[in-house]
Amino acid sequence: MYIDAHPGNRCDFCCIECFDDPILKGNKSFFPFPLFLSLIEEIATDSRSHGVEHVHLDLSGRGNPIIYKGIKPSIVKAAELGMHTTFTSTGSGLDNVTIDLLGKHAFQVKLSINGLNDNSYLQIHKPKNSFSLDKAKRNLVALLEARVQHGRERELLIGIQSFIHPGNAGSIFPFAEMVREMEVDYISFRQIIQRSGLPIDIPPGVYDEVDSARTLETSRFKVLSSSSRMKMFPVVDPEPATGFCFMSQARPNIEPDGGVYPCATKSDSSNIDWLFGRYNKPGDYKKIWYEEAANIRRKAPASCPTCYFWEINALAGWIGRVLTSDPAARFFQLIETAS
Repeated sequence: MYIDAHPGNRCDFCCIECFDDPILKGNKSFFPFPLFLSLIEEIATDSRSHGVEHVHLDLSGRGNPIIYKGIKPSIVKAAELGMHTTFTSTGSGLDNVTIDLLGKHAFQVKLSINGLNDNSYLQIHKPKNSFSLDKAKRNLVALLEARVQHGRERELLIGIQSFIHPGNAGSIFPFAEMVREMEVDYISFRQIIQRSGLPIDIPPGVYDEVDSARTLETSRFKVLSSSSRMKMFPVVDPEPATGFCFMSQARPNIEPDGGVYPCATKSDSSNIDWLFGRYNKPGDYKKIWYEEAANIRRKAPASCPTCYFWEINALAGWIGRVLTSDPAARFFQLIETAS
């Protein structure tokens, strides 16, 4: 079970690829903190009652999850429940306490560093504060040090997601080389899609740089990529008769207003017909996830075959491949980590 959790929709950046209208328009909402803990506990408990061995919690937020006041106790609660927690953020706002909690409890920390030099970082991320590429690197170092301090080099994945973007020309290979030497586990390069829905024109040389970065791979370090030249394919091919997608069964998407959706790409007010229900009080989860309305919506709509999810996010495709077994074991088997 993979819980895509967005406890808040505030951000201190205005990244050029962000599609999130509430963030862009300044509408701010947060999932009530005690209620959020109740929901993730219900999902974990219910999943295990059905024989699910591993429940993965992705604390990504529609924006920067560190702004959510309940993020620290949420990390601790997830660990108490035996969940695999992924924390996805630009790294802005990370403090020593949160870094230590992630080093101690998280399964994966994924930093979005979409601009790989000072100029492209500001151009792509458009931070509303004084955060910079240098500060992102310092937080990355602190996370790596926390992993070592807690003796979790073989348990905690620390990676970077970035963009195939013309502004990164000349920086892709040296940046990948730098993070490999820092003992980061992976870097992923995604095809950027603008808010208009149109891709940015990428000079061929930028793709060549991504190809070159792949030569840096070792038994410990991986370079993941997704582009027109290196295409990722769906992890689960839709069943011909029903168009089945595993997301509707194994990936509840939780929104700041309590909305529970079956999909990572159709989970906002403009896709209300996908809504399973809203979590308003403890005990609501089973009613939402198993009621007849949810079963009806699980039948894949016509838009599913055109889903862009797998093509633009190589990391998502990789995660999908390890959902059905222990993610940590499968990852370290994949990269043949030396003992």
